[in-house]
Amino acid sequence: MSELNGAQALPRQTFKTEEHTSVERMVAEFICQRNGPEWTYAAIGSDHPDREKSRVDGAFLKNGVITCFAEIKGCGRRWSDITDWTVAEKKVVAAQELFAIVRVPVLFIVRFNCGTIARLNALSNFTRIPNWGRTDRNSPGDVEVGARYRRELLTVMRENAS
Repeated sequence: MSELNGAQALPRQTFKTEEHTSVERMVAEFICQRNGPEWTYAAIGSDHPDREKSRVDGAFLKNGVITCFAEIKGCGRRWSDITDWTVAEKKVVAAQELFAIVRVPVLFIVRFNCGTIARLNALSNFTRIPNWGRTDRNSPGDVEVGARYRRELLTVMRENAS
């Protein structure tokens, strides 16, 4: 299947919910507050349900200068329960290509369901997982190649015990 661009309709609507948007906003606000008042977050594009979403959610800026790009993800598991974390390989490839062009770090920032937030450099080594993804929505678009990272490659930014 050829790569869709942002102007082409998808075979099915994307499943992004207000909850996903809320997690992105909360994580971005946490990182900006943690780093100080000179930090801001700029979202990239908008997520229309009938169009391919951007592979990177936004950029963090310090005094108006981009310090890193970020893809902010939610994870339904608790930090204490994981041995690894997996994301769609296409997101990793896009992040690595963006880095190759701009030479600014590209991070995956993950909020686990216990509240722990961790970051991962998109250039980190991963294991390729064929046929990875969700099956609970019965959508063929949810099963794809995954990129699995060992837990020790993630750096905790905020840890919650609950």
